[in-house]
Amino acid sequence: METLDAQHKAKSAWAIMAPLIRAYMSPYKGQLLVAVFFMLLASGATAFFAKLLQPILDKAMIGVQNNPDTIGVIFPLGAMILGVFCVRGIATYLQTTKMNKISQSIVADIQRDVFAHFMTLDLKFFHKHPSGQLVSRVTNDVNVMRIAVVDALTGLGSNLLTLVFLVAVMFMQDWHLSLITLAVFPLASGLVAYLGRRLRKI
Repeated sequence: METLDAQHKAKSAWAIMAPLIRAYMSPYKGQLLVAVFFMLLASGATAFFAKLLQPILDKAMIGVQNNPDTIGVIFPLGAMILGVFCVRGIATYLQTTKMNKISQSIVADIQRDVFAHFMTLDLKFFHKHPSGQLVSRVTNDVNVMRIAVVDALTGLGSNLLTLVFLVAVMFMQDWHLSLITLAVFPLASGLVAYLGRRLRKI
């Protein structure tokens, strides 16, 4: 029963949010594509760092202990790690600033439309609804919508891309072990979801 209620709430929330996304995010498609490009760059850098862990352990740490002549690999690996962190940091910064600019523009658009709608209403509407409540609708509620739409999409997109790249690295390293891991993952995620629901109740 709880699952059906949750699904119904999710569908209702999406029915409300979908028109808002189409109306207010569509004018910023170009900027969103730029932000997605930087998301890809940051996620790819994270996955590339995971790929570098094997040579770091095998050549830079274990290799130097067994054969001191391999110390020459430390500097190239160090330079690559520094480069990866720089790329990821710059890409994350640019993606964050771009998404913040888009989100603030969306807030301004919504507030302008709400205010324009207020100007068309009859005077008795303003007598019926307190001015503080209306101001809250224009400021606080619009900001909540911004967080729900833009921040949620940013987090979902960034985490999803990172997951895809890291799974690809897993299969490149050892596809047998990766299949075993993916077989166990649904059980672990189900347990985490169950514990999360219990904790929210408590």
